[in-house]
Amino acid sequence: MMKSIALVVGLMIVSSPAFATRARLEALGEDKNGSFYVKDNRNIFLNPAQINYFKKQITLEFGGDTSGTESAAASKGQGGFSNTAGDFTYGLYLGNESDKTASTLAIANATFGALGTPVVVAPDKTVDFFFGGDAGVKWGANVFYAGSENQVAAATDAAPTQTSSQFGARLGAELDNLAAFATVAISTKAKATGDVDQSEAKGKIGINSGITYGLGDFTVFGKFNTRGIDVSTGTIGGSLTKIAEVSVQEYGLGFGYQKEVAKGVSMFARSGVELSTTTAKNGSGTETSKTSQWNVPVVIGAEAEALSWLMLRGSVSQSLIGQNMSGNSSRDNFINTRTVSAGTTFKFGPVNVDAVVAGAAAPTTNNNPGTAGSPSTDGTFGFGNSMLYRVATTYNF
Repeated sequence: MMKSIALVVGLMIVSSPAFATRARLEALGEDKNGSFYVKDNRNIFLNPAQINYFKKQITLEFGGDTSGTESAAASKGQGGFSNTAGDFTYGLYLGNESDKTASTLAIANATFGALGTPVVVAPDKTVDFFFGGDAGVKWGANVFYAGSENQVAAATDAAPTQTSSQFGARLGAELDNLAAFATVAISTKAKATGDVDQSEAKGKIGINSGITYGLGDFTVFGKFNTRGIDVSTGTIGGSLTKIAEVSVQEYGLGFGYQKEVAKGVSMFARSGVELSTTTAKNGSGTETSKTSQWNVPVVIGAEAEALSWLMLRGSVSQSLIGQNMSGNSSRDNFINTRTVSAGTTFKFGPVNVDAVVAGAAAPTTNNNPGTAGSPSTDGTFGFGNSMLYRVATTYNF
């Protein structure tokens, strides 16, 4: 408990207001890469036109995990800044790796692993450059690149040489209450070379698009995502042969509600319908499997200024109804989908420090040392070494 108190006091001394970071969005039940209705600086990764709302900031997201797809229990450090040049706003951000790319490559690695061929890695060292302006219509553009290379002197199929790269762009525009935006992954490629075999996962053009319209306290939105990957293998010195291809499509319609119900207190709510389909084919293009999912989620949250230097927030989310479908025989209803999240912001002068105090997964040693557990799983407040995690700092200059 003394460690937790010391941590809070330390944050109060070194830190201090704005809407920002993964911690805030996740505590409100939103995706860490942006919300369709909650205003937050993470929205620039959804709609780059929103950089016009978040000028002159430095954001640091703490974390030390270096493997796998990021989760609440495995934070990856990242950060960047935004500034102005005349009538324009620009920004540079490092380390915002794509979870969608990592999950798609995980599908390819499941195939490689089953065949005993070398597995690939997701692109690393991501660099994002943003540029935007306001000429009656707020607009923004973002280009990004990620690449990694792991050269092995005596590569084997179990410990191969691995290379990967990705580049793409985001575009967004806002006029009055209407906003439209899209992310396009133009090229994604990952290759692994062992002593006998070689593997390659080559992504198709991916699109993550959305549109929103504000109606007073309500925001209605629609979204469409598509991505795919070709999976190929071969022997060293030979040519690659495509053995499988996978495509994913996601659709959604919904609404968000945000209203200040009292001074310093805001209520949030979101619901809608989400559909997704994953189709797998063999190398000759014959469909081998198809799975679908539909879901009606609901999220209810609140955010309040408890003290001049302290904000508290939290949410509860659940699938009202939904189902996984595989072929014509398997039907699995969603169960145990309820998640309670909570977070806090310490505000002093131009600096905010955000953190999660309860989330979907317990902190791990690379994220927050200790084994005190997670409030969302063991029902405790988390006193001990695991009181705060997913910590981030935003400085407004």
